[in-house]
Formats: sequence, C-alpha cells, structure tokens
Amino acid sequence: MGGVRGWWVAIFVFLGAASAQAGARTGWGWRAADFVGTATFYDGAGGVSGVYSAQGSFDFDVGTVALSGISDLFFGTTWSVPGGALTYNGGAGPFSYTGDLSFDWGASSYPVVVPWELTDLGGGSASLATVDGNGDGIPGLPMAAGPLSGASLAIDGTLTAIVPEPVSMALVAGGFGLLGLRRR
Repeated sequence: MGGVRGWWVAIFVFLGAASAQAGARTGWGWRAADFVGTATFYDGAGGVSGVYSAQGSFDFDVGTVALSGISDLFFGTTWSVPGGALTYNGGAGPFSYTGDLSFDWGASSYPVVVPWELTDLGGGSASLATVDGNGDGIPGLPMAAGPLSGASLAIDGTLTAIVPEPVSMALVAGGFGLLGLRRR
C-alpha cells in the first residue's frame, strides 16, 4: 500500500509543478532563453544616441530578465542594465511582453520600461523586437526620471531556448520509467 501512495504523491507533485509553470509560457514549448542582441538609445526626437552589444537571459516562468552584457561608457559614464521584471501583456499580440528594467548610470539607478514583441523563428529561437509603446514613432517608452528623461531604450535580438519543453518532458518520463524498472 505504501508503494501506491508514493506513486500518487509523485504524480500530484509533478502535475502541481507543471500547472504552476504554465502561466507565463511563450506558447512554443519553452520557458527560458538566452539572449544576444543590441541595446539602442534614442533621444526624445528619435535620434540614435548609441548602439551597444547586449546579452543575458529571459525566464518566462519566473518573470525576470537578466542582462549581463551591457556595460559601456555612455556620455563618459559607465552604465548597465542588469535586468528586472518581465510581464506578459496579452493585449498587443500573442507574445507581447514588457520589461520593467533598471538603468544604472554611474552611481544612480533609473527605471526604464521596454515593450517587446516576440516572433517564433522555429528551432527553439525567437526574435525579440522593441515596439513603439506610446505611438510617438520611437521604439520603447520614454524614461520618466533622471538626466535622460524623455530618452528611450530599445533592446532587440534573438532568444534561444535553454531547455525545450519536449526535452524536459522526455527527461521526466524517463525518470518515471527508471523508477518503474527499479521497483521490479
């Protein structure tokens, strides 16, 4: 009787974890991705103030963005965008997300919001494109605070799935299979 109860516990734990993770999926069968691309600053008139290399990761289950590859001089001061929260919007498109990020410039931090559209490229990758969030013709949304108030940040590039869903499901199924063989 204890063996049957153990199986039921394992099944309920598995189903609970699967349903908890279903809320923020991309819809393509993967939940987290590595990012490689660019960060572009636009002034309030839409002129490009700088283009920088960027890299990092997106976790669609947890709702976080971690950008580790942006660290350069901007107007003579070191800056970075270490990351922030990732929110699924649901309204602008089937895979519309917003990043509530921190723009760290020198010793200060300023909030910046970046609206994105994701496009499935197949094979476990997607393009990430910053969209015009307020209809002014400039990608992104204007920063509301700090010395760069009115400037926008666009972060564009390619997302590559870290662990595709079919692979992780196969691993779980294989684990259950091995447990079944072990019982015999």
